[in-house]
Amino acid sequence: MVGKWHLGHGGVHDPTDFNYWEVLPDQGDYSNPELIRWKSGETNDPEGERRVVPGYVTDIITDLSLTWLSDHDPERPSMLKLHHKAPHRNWEPAPRHAHLFEDLELPLPATFDDDNLARTLDWLDAEGLTDNTVVVYTSDQGFFLGDHGWYDKRFMYEQSPRMPFLW
Repeated sequence: MVGKWHLGHGGVHDPTDFNYWEVLPDQGDYSNPELIRWKSGETNDPEGERRVVPGYVTDIITDLSLTWLSDHDPERPSMLKLHHKAPHRNWEPAPRHAHLFEDLELPLPATFDDDNLARTLDWLDAEGLTDNTVVVYTSDQGFFLGDHGWYDKRFMYEQSPRMPFLW
């Protein structure tokens, strides 16, 4: 389990039944985020070890996930939960994207399709694991500004739970 947890921290609030987790406390930060890490057989503190990781949170979460996948025996069944913070406010792009479209009126940018998801899928292809892997893409991207005049996924309009299944 890597990424945004947002279900509290400490005791019963931490992820359970995982042999490794590295999560953002609360909402987490976009730049140089603090992460709480716990790994079976390595971490002495049952509530994990805190550290600040330099960089942009989406890149960091993807890097940590790909490192875990690289270290994992591909012959053993596994599950990785990769939880990005990116769809959560307050929205902040990676510094490399921050000024790409200043003073321009453009159609959707090339980065619209979340480049770190592509990195993860490309990694699975390169490792020959695509045929043996199920990727379930889900998100709380229920921000349907303009559709109903609301702003949040917790309103149970049809668009909120309708996320595509990527195969």
